[in-house]
Amino acid sequence: MKRRVPTTHRLDRNEDSPPEGPADPVGETAKETADVAASTEAYSRRFSGRVGAWMLGVQSATLLAMLLDLSDSSVLDVGGGHAQVSPMLDDMGYSTHTVVSRSEATERLIRMGISGQKIRVGDLMDLPFADRSFGAVVSVRMMAHVQDLPGYVGELCRVADRAVVVDYTCMQGLGRAGTWLFSAKRALEGDTRRYTVSYRSEISELFEKNGFMIDQHVGQFALPLVLHRKLRVTYISRALEFVLRPLASRFGNPVLLRATRRDETS
Repeated sequence: MKRRVPTTHRLDRNEDSPPEGPADPVGETAKETADVAASTEAYSRRFSGRVGAWMLGVQSATLLAMLLDLSDSSVLDVGGGHAQVSPMLDDMGYSTHTVVSRSEATERLIRMGISGQKIRVGDLMDLPFADRSFGAVVSVRMMAHVQDLPGYVGELCRVADRAVVVDYTCMQGLGRAGTWLFSAKRALEGDTRRYTVSYRSEISELFEKNGFMIDQHVGQFALPLVLHRKLRVTYISRALEFVLRPLASRFGNPVLLRATRRDETS
């Protein structure tokens, strides 16, 4: 029976081994460049100040917990020019490489001390690595923005030997109201990009089609990030999220999930 193609909901929003050489210019003609916008200084300002550091801290803690039993694995950070993942994983001792779609998406990584030998520029829809090249594959700030979500998930799974960790905007909690709240969100933030809201079942189906099963699914924040950004008082945001934490797993966004290859879970 032919599998149903998952439905997504678009909103207006803000080779053979790991690389050991310079960036590859083939990426200049890449089909998917959703990572470029998140690699800019303007985007990084969304996470500036104490509130931004706190939000990134929540993301990093959740991500590290998902990689805890994969600490001996090499990690590929796909679309990671935002530098929210690779520098942190490097500091934690992981063997990390990053692939981005365009050369300009490497600038923040290099400024943060990531060696050019650990960065590859290439097509994110046709990753320049052999099947199962990395123990784990991570992709943050990408799932809600790529044009071909099934194809993108398929590529992440292809090059992952054991697990894939991604974030996405889930059709749960206030995520359900995104269509109606978007205008207010854009008015508050001013630079909101287009993004996709997906049902958990849709994302689960994409991973299952590629031989992976979701074994961790964590809603990071009970309240919208725009609220915390505009509040600008870290201790109040911390307190609110602490009180609402029991609701975050069911209603929180964005979601970080881990999907593990079936032969790893059997």
